Amino acid sequence: RIVCLARPLLAPRAAHVVARRGFASSARERAKAAAAAELKAKNERMLLYGASLAISTLALCYASVPLYKVFCQATGFGGTTKRADPEEAAALLVPAE
Repeated sequence: RIVCLARPLLAPRAAHVVARRGFASSARERAKAAAAAELKAKNERMLLYGASLAISTLALCYASVPLYKVFCQATGFGGTTKRADPEEAAALLVPAE
C-alpha cells in the first residue's frame, strides 16, 4: 500500500493560495460562485420590478387628472353637468299608468 505524505505536509494556507490562483477549485468555491451569480440575478430582477413599479406609478399619476375629467363628464359625477338630449328627456316625462 502506498501512502502519500505530501498532502498532510502542505500547510492549509499554501493549499488556499493554490486554490486562489486557479490551479485547484474546490466544491465550496464553486458553490459560492454559483450562489453569488444567483444572488446577482435576483438583485437585477428586483431592480427591474422596482423600476417598473415606479414608472407605472408615475404614469398613473400623470394620467389620473385627464381620466378623472373624462369620467366626470361621462357620468355627471363631481359637479360636471351632462347635457340632456331633448328626446331622452321627453321619454322620461311620460306619465305613469
